[in-house]
Amino acid sequence: DKNGNWAVIQQGMCPARKTARRYHWTSLSLKSFVIDPHEIIGDVRLPIVLNMASSESINAQKVSLDLVKDGIESLKKDYSKLMRLAKRLAPLDKFLTNTPDNISLPGELRIKLIPMRLNWEALNKAYEIQPSSYEELVEIKGLGPGTIRALALIAELIYDAKVCWKDPIRYTFAHGGKDGVPYQVNVKRMEEVAEFLESIIEDLSIGKREKLEMLNRLSRLVPRDASKSV
Repeated sequence: DKNGNWAVIQQGMCPARKTARRYHWTSLSLKSFVIDPHEIIGDVRLPIVLNMASSESINAQKVSLDLVKDGIESLKKDYSKLMRLAKRLAPLDKFLTNTPDNISLPGELRIKLIPMRLNWEALNKAYEIQPSSYEELVEIKGLGPGTIRALALIAELIYDAKVCWKDPIRYTFAHGGKDGVPYQVNVKRMEEVAEFLESIIEDLSIGKREKLEMLNRLSRLVPRDASKSV
């Protein structure tokens, strides 16, 4: 606006879960882009999320910055330590039974969180730049999520810097509009929408096999007997 206030709404897609996470940023309460910057985050709450933008991850941010500024030769040694550590990780079922506050232990970290390759060229570029803050670090081209995650894991598992594993989501929206007001799931309305979509699918000029596939996908989203179980 004319006073310089602004708001940004971003949306990130997760193809694996077929969901979207919406991020709201406003200048009214923003103090840092890398320390609790979001006004609102809307999505389905996940049990474990690596949140390097949390105030609880400040020490891990500092260690990540120091790792890059020390140069890639030193970082390669730490990365090798991390990979050796991965071979001693606990089974996945044990990992999933722990709370986010307890998963900083090496034996309780899922191996999939550790990237198998890093962008060493980008890390060397970051070393040459010598960023003065974590915000400057994450802005360097080529330092993607995998590299940032590797730095965070090295900071936590090797240098004992606390990392936040709590999902920062604040709102979860159910079936309904986009007016920003969450409300309880209306099963009857969901079934009405499902029936409407089903009628559209039935009228489509496509093959029987394609129709069955679409109807099966719809039934998985909204079981037809959902209202009977409520």
